[in-house]
Amino acid sequence: MKQLALAMLLIAFLFCCRPKHSEETAPDSLSVDTIALAPYGDMSVEGGERGEEAITEQNSETTGLEDFDYTFEGKLNKTIDVRVNIFQREGTKRARLVYLRSKKIIYMDARCPEAGTFELTEKVEGKVTGIWKIAAEEEDIMSGTWSTADGSKQLPVELMMSEIDFDDFLPREKVRTGTYELKEENDDAETKQEFPFLGLEELFVKNMAGNTIFFDLQIQGPPPGVHMGVVSGMAEGSGNHYVYTNDEGCKITLSFAGDTVSLNQKGSDINCGFGANIYAYGKLSKKN
Repeated sequence: MKQLALAMLLIAFLFCCRPKHSEETAPDSLSVDTIALAPYGDMSVEGGERGEEAITEQNSETTGLEDFDYTFEGKLNKTIDVRVNIFQREGTKRARLVYLRSKKIIYMDARCPEAGTFELTEKVEGKVTGIWKIAAEEEDIMSGTWSTADGSKQLPVELMMSEIDFDDFLPREKVRTGTYELKEENDDAETKQEFPFLGLEELFVKNMAGNTIFFDLQIQGPPPGVHMGVVSGMAEGSGNHYVYTNDEGCKITLSFAGDTVSLNQKGSDINCGFGANIYAYGKLSKKN
């Protein structure tokens, strides 16, 4: 039974990573100094100290297929214990790497050159510190290589699919990862008067490196309206508050308290790319 479940999971993994187009533009060539591998996560980011490029443009590669979330554990160079989490939300791929001995996290860009394969790019302080190229070998095993940006040094990688929660090592109050939904208490008369088009809201959050979260917010106006608001990206913060901004004047603050998050939007619906009279507002409760 377990083998059947693993086989089904692998099949789902292969299909989720199938590119939308048969050909994919090759990534821009990397031009950085060679950076040797530092054992046990010396390359990772301490606290909130990140380079200017730690929060990068979203990967626009969209498969049009279902979201996925995979966690793998294994060895880098047969000696270094690592955990890799790769997920896709609304066609945007992200990855997180943790060196298990040091408990340090690195945020990684993720792409899927072909079905069943991943290319993950580490960046620390704006520099590429390594490139992971891994592919499915068996039902629950990924293998491949880690290399420096210029390919001058390579190390073997072997990972096995894991059911362990990537956030297990974080203090409970710092785990933001999960899906949140609008609480019923927002249906009071005062809220409805101020925000008449406030309808269904669902927020997906993922802890990233340092004081950063990835989020995906979807808002549906109440019937009979058909207006919607969708926004996703990286929000920076400290403590319980994280802020997302764009170049159009939109600012969304996410304030966490226990298993709830309160949203506060500054800027118009147009600034945030929402439909008419759609606002990111209210208190949402964690579903999982």
